[in-house]
Amino acid sequence: MDVEIEGSYSYDQYYYGSNNENETYNNLFLGSLAFIPFSLTALQFDYVYGQTILLEDQDYQATTNSEVVYSKRDIKTETFSINLRQAFTGSDSFIRPMISLGWARRFTFNSGYVDVRDTTSGEVTRINQPQQDLKQDLTQLALYLKIRIFNGFFLSLSGRTLFEGFEIAEANQNLRLFIGFSWIL
Repeated sequence: MDVEIEGSYSYDQYYYGSNNENETYNNLFLGSLAFIPFSLTALQFDYVYGQTILLEDQDYQATTNSEVVYSKRDIKTETFSINLRQAFTGSDSFIRPMISLGWARRFTFNSGYVDVRDTTSGEVTRINQPQQDLKQDLTQLALYLKIRIFNGFFLSLSGRTLFEGFEIAEANQNLRLFIGFSWIL
């Protein structure tokens, strides 16, 4: 039985707002271990750590005497999954397309703060938001394209998504693209 290990990374950053004053950063790290009992089929275990930071430079009236001027949200996720992966070509091929489907448990830890300005005195007060934790059982779907660099060592490109049950219409809401390397031992 062959064993494959993989490490991949995903990053995106975007700006939004009328003057691009708001920012979102996403970092995801993936580690994977696959046991390959048959030449094209594998049982794969994944761990993904993610962090999303949302920075919003806001200016809107919250009450008659206060306005929100800035907020920060820090969302950390940990996802553990077990998947059945099917390759369409053998490990000796130059290009290896694959698909996997499985179960995932995602833990989300959400915290942050809001800065509020008193409109009469101009004083700014920071209001910390308590951490909110969430646990979800989800379906994971992934498509891979692995390009052989040398025997057993591959450049790995993948698109992965998580969605509830088999609500495939939600798949585009959690789509992430990863790039990394895998090695068949």
